[in-house]
Amino acid sequence: MKVVIGSDHGGFGAKAFIKKAIQALGHEVTDFGCHSTEAVDYPDVAQLVAEAVVRGDFDKGVLIDGFGGAVCMAANKVQGRARSRPTTAFRRAWRPSTTTPTCCASAASRTAS
Repeated sequence: MKVVIGSDHGGFGAKAFIKKAIQALGHEVTDFGCHSTEAVDYPDVAQLVAEAVVRGDFDKGVLIDGFGGAVCMAANKVQGRARSRPTTAFRRAWRPSTTTPTCCASAASRTAS
């Protein structure tokens, strides 16, 4: 499965954790940023990820921010089916069998295994 991932600066650390977990499952992951903890505008990254999924360039999108809601709202302006998920539901939500094209998570939710 081809997955695109993105975050704002609040989700930067969690993005690295989630990216490695997805890659460990054998999926191809492309990172659309951000690439540091320097402040960025979350709507820009969310729009890039959502548009790439809508175009069909990727099977699933993953967005992470400081609390999981802002990137979800921004992605829904593009595709209308991004969903914010707690950690346990997040792991299930981006599987190929689900209809959720883009899953959004809070950086704080990465502590659960």
